Amino acid sequence: VVTGVGCVSAAGVGAEPLRTALASGGPLGEVLEVEAAGGRKRPVRLARLAPFDRQVVFPAGSSAGWELSQLWVICCLMARSDAGWEGAGKILPPPGKRGTFLGTGFGCISTTWEY
Repeated sequence: VVTGVGCVSAAGVGAEPLRTALASGGPLGEVLEVEAAGGRKRPVRLARLAPFDRQVVFPAGSSAGWELSQLWVICCLMARSDAGWEGAGKILPPPGKRGTFLGTGFGCISTTWEY
């Protein structure tokens, strides 16, 4: 199995910022007070995507599609690079032996695990 990681997250862009954030064990983002049901205030943690230049992959004026699709393509390209499959002369495994898993912060961990 050849694995690679591609990540755009609040930790930063790429595998190394993700690994560093996981090793630190600390939470990302900031705690904000939001109004909940009944007018009560409730603390929530909000972590935003780190800023990065998408035009490195998608040139200005291109119709690259929906934002989440762009992030997925960028992460797949980073994962391929992280796995060592980038560069001239590299032979990729046959299509039937390749795959991509997309995990997001929009689903619960049990759903992701089942997938």
